[in-house]
Amino acid sequence: MFKKIFLIFIFGIWGYSAYAQEYRSQFSVLLKQLKVLESQDYTNKVFKIKSKFDYLFEKKKGVCIGEFSEEIFKDKQQVIVAKRHKVSSKTKNRCFLELKEDLLLYYKAIYHQRKQFFIYSNQLQLKKLELDFSALSSSLQKEVSTLKKKVRRSQGN
Repeated sequence: MFKKIFLIFIFGIWGYSAYAQEYRSQFSVLLKQLKVLESQDYTNKVFKIKSKFDYLFEKKKGVCIGEFSEEIFKDKQQVIVAKRHKVSSKTKNRCFLELKEDLLLYYKAIYHQRKQFFIYSNQLQLKKLELDFSALSSSLQKEVSTLKKKVRRSQGN
């Protein structure tokens, strides 16, 4: 009986440890993708990255409360089986602490990327405004010159 409980405990820790490594790896990859996102690609790619983060955080939250899922294949189809395990309050607190720290890193990266995107967008809008103003100013300047010539001619006659 003791051996059975001990083995379940060891395999439970190993399973969590393997998950923790996988989670850390996926989080690092996504965070790196988010940090190197170019401003011109922001709108196209940020939503995909955000949805991957959301999925990762939901899965992590489940692990923190003791929900483990296993992927099994039945008749060549993937089936996810959820299992509940008792998690000590110490482990749960450590898990949620890690989750909150990761959320903080994620939100800082999102803030930075959105800020860069807004700066980029504003620069594009300012360039367009300058081009529009330049074209308008040039057109009006030509009209002013033409009208000045007409006024001079009419004054001279």
